[in-house]
Amino acid sequence: MRSQRLLSRSLFFHLRSHLGVLLGTAVGTAVLVGAFAVGDSLQASLRERALNRLGHVTAAYDGRDRFFEADPGGPVQAEGAPNPLPDPNGPIYANVLRLPGLVARQDGAARANRIQVLGVDAAFLPMAPAPASQPLRTEGIWLNAALARQLSAREGDGVILRLHKPGALSLDAIVSPRDDSSIPIRTQVLGILTDDQLGAFDLGVGQESALNAFIRLETLQGLTGLPGRANVFLVGLDPSRVSPEAAERHLATAADAIHANATLADFEYALRTHPASTVAKASNPAPPSVEFSTRRIFIERPAATAALSGSNTTVAPVPILTHLVNQLGATNGRFAPYSMVTAAGSPYTPADMADDEILINQWLADDLGLRPGDPLMMTHYDADSASALIERTNHFRVRAIVPLSGLWGDRTLMPEFPGLAKAESTHDWDAGFELVHKIRNQDEAYWKQWRGTPKAFITERAGRRLWANRFGDLTAIRWFHPTEAAASNALPQLRQQIRSRLQPEEFGMALRPVRAEALAAARNGTAQMFTAMFIGFSLFIIASALLLTSLLFRFGLEQRAGEIGAGHPEQRWGHAASAA
Repeated sequence: MRSQRLLSRSLFFHLRSHLGVLLGTAVGTAVLVGAFAVGDSLQASLRERALNRLGHVTAAYDGRDRFFEADPGGPVQAEGAPNPLPDPNGPIYANVLRLPGLVARQDGAARANRIQVLGVDAAFLPMAPAPASQPLRTEGIWLNAALARQLSAREGDGVILRLHKPGALSLDAIVSPRDDSSIPIRTQVLGILTDDQLGAFDLGVGQESALNAFIRLETLQGLTGLPGRANVFLVGLDPSRVSPEAAERHLATAADAIHANATLADFEYALRTHPASTVAKASNPAPPSVEFSTRRIFIERPAATAALSGSNTTVAPVPILTHLVNQLGATNGRFAPYSMVTAAGSPYTPADMADDEILINQWLADDLGLRPGDPLMMTHYDADSASALIERTNHFRVRAIVPLSGLWGDRTLMPEFPGLAKAESTHDWDAGFELVHKIRNQDEAYWKQWRGTPKAFITERAGRRLWANRFGDLTAIRWFHPTEAAASNALPQLRQQIRSRLQPEEFGMALRPVRAEALAAARNGTAQMFTAMFIGFSLFIIASALLLTSLLFRFGLEQRAGEIGAGHPEQRWGHAASAA
């Protein structure tokens, strides 16, 4: 008999045992391959979702609650430089104003909370793989597909959009208004942006579809009182036209440009002069000064360090911290509620003044019946207590009484606290907490005449100890000059010196390679986790398949033990005798 025929007859004769081994092996292999296939499929889905979210967006600077000047070149372009002509093979720069909001149908049938309202310029849509054919018009909004499904909205439907107007302070701050600062807008749906039209745009890495509403950038800026500002800057590169090496060079150039060209306004800081004539209207006006401040009220510590160490002039900087206190009280039982108190060094307070001493103006001295040497109690909320509103009490001794004029009659020492600065009356205050102390007629009269002019002054060190918080420990820094001309001449030098010491990275002003991050997350994050999870869940099936395969293979061997001479010795001798 030929060997091939012998092999085929043997396979056919033992077909059942071979099929058992084959099926057991197939089960184990199928489970293992399936676990890996699930991971690969998930990875491909995540990659596709990431590309849909970003389109050609390669890098982004996300300012969140920090708003920079939205020039066509954004923070990449130098101040005053002409706008460069777009390079078809180069990067596209787009400014976006992103704010939280909610939208509802005008008939009240559906509503969507926590949406992204995106004010976009003309450069945004070309970053999509399939840009929309129609430009965004001044009136109306566009919805993405996910938001349109939730609202059951179509083109031409009327909706009510509510925007959250950004404030200068976080809602966690003590002096932060708690009123509803949303802006209602009745508008019309102009169209639906699909995912390949960048409708699913989102800089996050979550897997939930973002709910996006798109508005023309200039329109959103006007509605929210942020003219010429944005808080997201995008760099787009078409991967089909730009090589990875060229893309890396473009991003490095853009990052260097942000570092070099970002202005004080991009950091949300400003330098301005205070002429003597506007600082006080008394016979002894304060000297003119240059002031470093921010619309964010509190100067962040890196900015304060840069300003205090960034002055090479002969004029020393004067750190200032002004805060709202709950009460100023005397031992005779008289109290003045809700007053501004300024912490500063010379020339506001004497150089040898102790931290437990306080200067009070003439108005407060007359109101409370105080004289030099008298004790004064001050209560205020802990600056980092947020909504807990923990009240602290501190005791001082009156060092001296100062006139309500000159340095001490300066209403600009009070920062632009939202809810207070623009109130015409104390009854219109929205301080962010309940006003539990009664505001008297004389307090109302003081506000109408002097507004936020501080009623008392303490040392800088005492003020920082009392009111320093996570947002910062200063509200202004001033440089006093003998003349207004000297103050104006010092302004450019101070601006250059302070800016040279500000590092954008310390304020989060850095380009993130969002495309590379998204693809890395899709490749190394959830997909690998799911692969390992499915393998873990399948281990008992794989182990069972391996055990079944080994048993079937063993049974097959035992059935053929006589053929291979592996049976029991008695069986082997019995076979031999039979053969004889």
